[in-house]
Amino acid sequence: MIRPPKDYEFIEDSKDFHDQTADLAGATSYITRDGYFINISFFRTFVKSLRHKSNNMPDGSLLTMQRFASVTISEEEARALYESLGKAIEMIGMQKKEGKSE
Repeated sequence: MIRPPKDYEFIEDSKDFHDQTADLAGATSYITRDGYFINISFFRTFVKSLRHKSNNMPDGSLLTMQRFASVTISEEEARALYESLGKAIEMIGMQKKEGKSE
């Protein structure tokens, strides 16, 4: 059984948690009377098979993009996420310099 490092504990996943991989993400900011918000949408590409209507036979495929998730967060939460992403990207840069693949 994996145990967390000393002075840490695991964060439990909610029952509706799903881990996904996105091909693309986009953000939109907006203002309401309740404040400033950012919506982040996540997209994934899919291969859609085609069939010809005249004979119902498979006949090629197309690549399509679909939004599979989005999350709306406050400006404050978005700034915290921005900082966290910056640190994660910095870590990747350091690992690349050290020649680590993971």
